[in-house]
Amino acid sequence: MEKILKVRNLIVEYTKGTKTIKALNSINFDIFHGEKIGIVGESGSGKSTLAKGILNLEKTRGQIYFENNLINNNFINFRKINKQIYINLDFMKFSFMKLLKIFDREISLKIYSEHLITKINANFDEFLNLVNKIFDLYIDLINTYKDLKISSNEITKIFSYKQNILSILECAYNLRLILDKASKNKNIVNSQKEITKNLQKITDIILLLKNDLKIFKVTKNKLTHSQKRMLKKDMQIVFQDPSLSLNERMSIKDIIGEGICNFKKELLNNNSSYKEQIHKQILNILKEVALPEKILSRYANEMSGGQKQRVSIARSVIMKPKFLIADEAISSLDVTIRAQILNLLNKFKKELNLTIMFIAHDLSIVKYFCDKIIVIYRGNIVEMASADELFKNPIHPYTQNLLNSAPLKDKDLILNKKIEEYNNDDKIYKFYPREFSEVSKNHWVYANKLELKKWKK
Repeated sequence: MEKILKVRNLIVEYTKGTKTIKALNSINFDIFHGEKIGIVGESGSGKSTLAKGILNLEKTRGQIYFENNLINNNFINFRKINKQIYINLDFMKFSFMKLLKIFDREISLKIYSEHLITKINANFDEFLNLVNKIFDLYIDLINTYKDLKISSNEITKIFSYKQNILSILECAYNLRLILDKASKNKNIVNSQKEITKNLQKITDIILLLKNDLKIFKVTKNKLTHSQKRMLKKDMQIVFQDPSLSLNERMSIKDIIGEGICNFKKELLNNNSSYKEQIHKQILNILKEVALPEKILSRYANEMSGGQKQRVSIARSVIMKPKFLIADEAISSLDVTIRAQILNLLNKFKKELNLTIMFIAHDLSIVKYFCDKIIVIYRGNIVEMASADELFKNPIHPYTQNLLNSAPLKDKDLILNKKIEEYNNDDKIYKFYPREFSEVSKNHWVYANKLELKKWKK
């Protein structure tokens, strides 16, 4: 199957004064033609932000490819990333040299000094933050290069840089354990050999990293005016709240027909009058969504919630899109109306070969409706698998919590359910950065190697 949408290293940030909040952090996934993909997560996790980012309704960093065309304007600036790596490597080297001097002084004194240990810990944390920052920059490069025509030697070089950074973090983790042990025993001299060994290894790697870091040049792909125009037709969205997304000053006929009026050449024939064709297509789509013809003269505030949502779907589907985002399209509706809306989406999917990105809270509906499920937590994709696989074998603790918190019919199961709070701010994350790992075929989890071992048990 061919990929219709590819999202690579997508970042959405909001700034308020000097503060920057990452709503989405390095999102990566693919959607195939005709696929129904579900996006689940708690409120505020970044589901709607992801939908808006894909449609270019939010400023984004990273790459979004629709039918192999780069559609967002904010392409990664390779020169800027390389410059940041150079600068941070210098800072890291300087920070490490300070750390070495303090270690040498502590060991040479041969007396445990609480003041020096505190100083070591402070410098150690500063050094660690710089290493993690460089690691994130290399991940940016790797995620981008995967989809660009660049020689395998250059990609191998970047991967080797990343591996070196991981080796530094591993040595840093060992040093942290030694320091904790020294603080308990009030003696650092006994651990001199282990400290020297790890410090020497970090020194060697830092010298290697500074050499031969190439600045790559990649041209920025720009969409033509006609391509940008066609994107508006091919990518459609059904918003969460139809009351806010429908213009109350326009009649239902004008709301549904507005899109066709703007794309007459693409959607209509030149043989007969446009007005007749537009009216005919509006009547046809009304029948498809089971709405009477008499509502055409009404306004949005004169309709029920279910009718408004049907109008929203009709407005999107009449454009004959290739990709449709349903953002909480059924969350505010009654149970019976939900079933009707889902049946409508399934019907249009078969008739138009639609690809649907379905955002929802209700896990039972997502399991029934979607082929693949993506779980988002605090702007990160934490797990991605087929619907059946995810429900049978959830690995990430947050996914397990989501499934455990879903309402069940069986009273005994409800009483025996245990929901443990997932702590994302684990200190060990600094030493072993989390990455996407394929635990089984097409089942991906965001974790480091220590977490994977623990969760698989």
